[in-house]
Amino acid sequence: MRSRLFIPYALKLALAFILIAASSTAQSPKPAQCSYTFFPTEFFTPPLSRYGQFFPFGINDFRSVVGGAFQTGFIRWSNGGYTFPAGTGSIADRNDNGVSIGYDAGNSPIILDQGSITPMTITIGGTTLSGPGLRVLRLNNWGSIVGSYGDDAVISHGYKRFANGHVLKLDFPAHFTQVNSGTFPTGINDQGMIVGFTQIPYHAFVYYKGKWATIRYPNAIGTWLWGISNAGVMVGSAQLKSGSTIGFLYKNGKFETLTPSGTAISLRTGLILGNGFIAKCK
Repeated sequence: MRSRLFIPYALKLALAFILIAASSTAQSPKPAQCSYTFFPTEFFTPPLSRYGQFFPFGINDFRSVVGGAFQTGFIRWSNGGYTFPAGTGSIADRNDNGVSIGYDAGNSPIILDQGSITPMTITIGGTTLSGPGLRVLRLNNWGSIVGSYGDDAVISHGYKRFANGHVLKLDFPAHFTQVNSGTFPTGINDQGMIVGFTQIPYHAFVYYKGKWATIRYPNAIGTWLWGISNAGVMVGSAQLKSGSTIGFLYKNGKFETLTPSGTAISLRTGLILGNGFIAKCK
């Protein structure tokens, strides 16, 4: 039987700030203080050269990086070695228990556990969804998965799929009418906090226990969150009014700039993954 999750006092304060303050106030973000480890995303000699460019998508606390390469998913271990699980087209995320989520060669969502692949489905309102069009993004150490799917009007809806298969539908409280607009969850931590973004309007959100909060980077026309650690640290990016894009961390109610941008964060240790780097930030 699993023990009850303990939520640190600092994280409780972060939750209170996020859920009470609907959006952040203007500020002048300072650069994040990080140390970087770089790794190649393209190889020019066999055998890895056959896979072309590597696209990293997720990271766990053991520095295992997962992603996609030419016609396969990959796992890059902390020692720099690679595994290419049979039956995968790409791998989106991997938790500390060795469970991965991603897609098969036909772009249908899958769960990969101990070398065994299971097609992933969700059931909402009596309708079971599967196959291409059902998107998987992140999973936590309890086995909960977040992602999104489109309806007949091509409006995106989010979901949280629990390890027992139960599904919670996630719709940001706004009226979406334009094609490809809607709710896009992109991260979940072990406490069940979910982050993501909405399209039209363009801003990030945090969802926790039935409550929604909005996160907007200062002076930005679009804000996106890509992940959240167990300590409540979020990684994201924003498009400024000038048209440029900037990466950031959001923690304790404040933004810190992150260059280059991160695309994922591990749950317990807060390792940040980017395109060819792993960063550890203070």
